[in-house]
Amino acid sequence: MSYSPVSQILVVLNSIDVRDNVSSIQKQLEDAQLNLHGISVISSSNVRNNETLQVTEIYEELDEEGNVTCPSPIMIWDARA
Repeated sequence: MSYSPVSQILVVLNSIDVRDNVSSIQKQLEDAQLNLHGISVISSSNVRNNETLQVTEIYEELDEEGNVTCPSPIMIWDARA
């Protein structure tokens, strides 16, 4: 049985789509595993409630050579407040 050139092209294009989908799903799985690991670390720590949690952002100014000249932590959320 011989396939037409159009059929052969469609088979190749479908194969490429499948590979792209597999790559996308693998990336999503890796991201989910990282998230699960982070959740596991938090849930197994001694932090059991939001009363002790704080969120801080750190802004750093860099000189022309890339050295930190002025780090400044900024509290953006404090559950104790």
